[in-house]
Order: sequence, then structure tokens, then C-alpha cells
Amino acid sequence: GGVRQHVLFHPDSSRMTRHSVEDDSEEVLLDVSYTEYRPNGTDCPEPSLLLAKGEEISGTVQVRFDRILPPTPIPEPLFHLTLPEHFTLKTVD
Repeated sequence: GGVRQHVLFHPDSSRMTRHSVEDDSEEVLLDVSYTEYRPNGTDCPEPSLLLAKGEEISGTVQVRFDRILPPTPIPEPLFHLTLPEHFTLKTVD
């Protein structure tokens, strides 16, 4: 089986608003919405909120970007992830 990908663009702003991936039976494996765009001084505005859901995701995953860093290595002290108390961290080999 294969997958099909659909990328939707807003006709006026040319911004990507959604990206979905379906299997051969048209079941949505992954559906990502891009919202809350902010100007960044370029022709390619950046979304500050991604909402992802799909067959293997129970609920909706929400990813919010406070800022997008340039494509250089991120200094370790700048990256800090705080997991909610009900999450568990599992190391996978």
C-alpha cells in the first residue's frame, strides 16, 4: 500500500494551512493544521501554532513556536523541555 499527501494553501495569502497524509483506504494517518501566522519580514511567513492529529494519535498534539531560530546549531542552554507531571520519559534503544 501507499500513501497520498495533500498540502492545502490559502488562495489569497499563499500560506500553507494544512498537510494531510492518507493511506490507500483514505484513512487519515496524519493531519497537520498550520495557524496563527506572524509576519517575519520575508515572503515566507511562519506559523506559530501546529495542530496534529491522526490514526495513531489519541487526541490532538499542539505545538506552539515562540520564535524560529536561524539554521545554526542551537545552544544547549536555550533548549529546555518541561514535561507535564503525567508524562513519563522512556529511553528507546
